Amino acid sequence: SREASPDNIKGVCANAATGRLYFTTRSKLYCLDLVNDRIVWERAPAEGTDRMSLTPDGRVLYVPSLEKDVWNVFDAHTGDPVAQLETKSGAHNTVVSRDGRWMYLGGLKSPFLFIADTTTHKVVRQAGPLSGAVRPFTVNGRSTRAYVCVNDLLGFEVLDLEIGRAHV
Repeated sequence: SREASPDNIKGVCANAATGRLYFTTRSKLYCLDLVNDRIVWERAPAEGTDRMSLTPDGRVLYVPSLEKDVWNVFDAHTGDPVAQLETKSGAHNTVVSRDGRWMYLGGLKSPFLFIADTTTHKVVRQAGPLSGAVRPFTVNGRSTRAYVCVNDLLGFEVLDLEIGRAHV
């Protein structure tokens, strides 16, 4: 639906096989059908929305609240809520593993990177601590390393995801 005024775009992801594009503002999650150029659904979680990630098969979205305690998990086809993961970390950035098995959750209030299993939608472990709160990050293709920007550091730190600790 049309908003009275535009809001900041926080995150964008898409799936070529489904022809869908997803984006978040500070308060809403939208699903667009790129083939038919229409909004399929929109959701407005009470906690807000931030930088989400989509599983490679295009089935599940992990959507951080706007720097609050939780990540909301949605069925990407219907927009229905599937689960909620509580980390109390200032939910902010989300990255899925290349194989779609793991979802990495980074918050602005924690030096730990939380790791969720995308089959159970549960946090199964955490990696860290880092020297500061997690900022933008990426994960290598084998899910063995995370390269993490942190607060108050010019550069990045490397997390060994197999042992769950930072390399110094």
